[in-house]
Amino acid sequence: MLACVLSVLVLATAPAVPTTPATPVALTAPAAPAAPASEERLPLPRDLQELVDLARALHEALDRTPPPSALVIDGPSCPAASWELASLAGAVGPQVRSETTLTVPRGTTLEVNTFSGTIGAQAWPRNEVRIVAHHGRRDRLLPRVQNGTLFVTVVSRRGEPAFGDVTVYVPEWMPVRLSSVESRIDIDGVQAGVDAGSVQGDVVARQTRGAIQVHSIEGLVRVLDARGRVSASSVNNLVRLERVVGGIDAESVNGDIQLADVESAQVDASSVNGSVFFLSPFQPRGRYRLASHNGNLRVGVPRGADVDVSVRSFRGAFQNDVTPPARGRGEAGRFVFTLGGGGSSLELQSFQGLIQLLRSNELPLPQAPRPPVATEEENK
Repeated sequence: MLACVLSVLVLATAPAVPTTPATPVALTAPAAPAAPASEERLPLPRDLQELVDLARALHEALDRTPPPSALVIDGPSCPAASWELASLAGAVGPQVRSETTLTVPRGTTLEVNTFSGTIGAQAWPRNEVRIVAHHGRRDRLLPRVQNGTLFVTVVSRRGEPAFGDVTVYVPEWMPVRLSSVESRIDIDGVQAGVDAGSVQGDVVARQTRGAIQVHSIEGLVRVLDARGRVSASSVNNLVRLERVVGGIDAESVNGDIQLADVESAQVDASSVNGSVFFLSPFQPRGRYRLASHNGNLRVGVPRGADVDVSVRSFRGAFQNDVTPPARGRGEAGRFVFTLGGGGSSLELQSFQGLIQLLRSNELPLPQAPRPPVATEEENK
């Protein structure tokens, strides 16, 4: 049994190398030396998980030369449970496509939860939900409706979360909630509210309407062409909002925040160790608060802007290239002045970073992150 599990894991965990088909080679564990007659042989662990842990430890000690693409088991046949446990280390076997279309009553909410892969939610002009998934041949797509919510996930034969690329086409009126540990999440055209989060994957939303909450721990968070209040956050990566109409709350711990071409009368953007970039017009009587503890603040001010500015810097510096202010006063680490006739409020605060006020035409827009590679379903 140990030889079987070890063989499957070695194949599943080794990196794929594009080579010409090789002659199938038997993958077996080396035979253990015979125990002396006077010693009692220790029994194998009964829990399959212990077998997997043991096989993984052995695999780390083996040479990492990629095995051939074909697998021949030389010895007793492997039960299906061994293949399912091997999927913990990576996708095993060919991918299959599952597809279904469901008619749901108005007011239903979509909730998709996966472990890894990709999640896509796209609005379409039909009063039904189409679900397309690519997953392992021993896993299955599992949609169900309960208490007004359509739940969608990919599970293994044992009912555990599994790898899967899931794309869902939803009616424009349907709110969506999407979550994953490792998946990249893409939302396109949803008109009724979005709540999407991933631990390690990027989260990107385009052309949405209604309130939207997008967040990640390790991944990029990006919102484009949205109309409605936006709450966006990432712990260790960039938060970038472009052409957003509505209130904005943006947060990061170690990543930068970039706001460009937004039309918002209320903006609150803060980062602990990252920089904050703002290049957008100020709305009449708008309220704008930009802050960073260790990062820089860069703000582009259009000509003719009417803004009351408050700047506080403790150990940092302040650069004001927007001159001349109508009136102003300076204290230790604090500057207060008015541009134009005032009316909008701009509060800038950094503990030990550089704060810059520049003319909009002198502040280049940072390069946008590279778009993710389209999935097979998106290319169709």
